[in-house]
This record gives sequence, C-alpha cells and structure tokens, in this order.
Amino acid sequence: MRLLERYLVPGGSYRHIDLLIEGVRAGGHAWPRLRCKLAVNGSVPSLEFRLRPDWPVLFETWPPGPSDAAGPYMQLTEAALAGGFAATLASERDRATLATILRLLPAVVTTAARDATTDPEEYERWIASARQLAAAVTLVEAAG
Repeated sequence: MRLLERYLVPGGSYRHIDLLIEGVRAGGHAWPRLRCKLAVNGSVPSLEFRLRPDWPVLFETWPPGPSDAAGPYMQLTEAALAGGFAATLASERDRATLATILRLLPAVVTTAARDATTDPEEYERWIASARQLAAAVTLVEAAG
C-alpha cells in the first residue's frame, strides 16, 4: 500500500488521500494494482475512482457517469452504495473489485493516514471515514 497524495482545501471543506494498493487477491480474483481516493467533502466521505491512463484499469466495463478535465470519474458515497450502486456494475468481477476495495479500506487507511498526518484527530477522522464507507461492503456483496 502506498499513499500517493494528501490534499486539503484551505479551510477544510474538502480533503482526500490518494491510495495505491498492490498485489491484491480475493476469492478467485487478483489485481496487480488498485487505486482510489478516499475523499471527505464537508463531513461526507466518498471513494473516487478515475478512468485515466495513469490509473490501473479497475472495472471491465466503466459505468456511465460524469467527467471533468481529468477524464471520467466515479464518486461513491455511503448513500450511493446503500442505494444499490454495486448492482449496476456490469460484471461479477467489477462487483468483486468494489467489494474488495471497501473491505481493505480501513486497514489501508490506517497505514496511509500515518504518512498523511501527525495530528491524532485528523488521523482518527481518516480512519472513521474509511470505516463508514467499509460498512457498506455487505450491501455490495449482497448485490454480487
């Protein structure tokens, strides 16, 4: 696991950590690299995924969604996950990818947050955000 970036908007309304997870295996699947950003906008955590040449290909079929200057992206909040987003993914592998990232998120963020901050309160906020999103993993697995 590597922390690629820590970004904070002055005033604290938005922050993210960019995470790279390498050598992941779960069930019958393997991923050489998984990448996501754990973002917090206000108090709402989300996972961000990008479809870019410098990101690993995460999904066999990229879901329709928004784009910005950096290309197509997905931002998944707890509400989107609870609302059945995983069921909209095209394949079992795509659902497994999302479920695996969510399952690993608390441990990955626990490690990454050590590199991201020396502030104990900020460290705990990162972990709490990761746990909040990871709690949706049973919803994702049920959709798979």
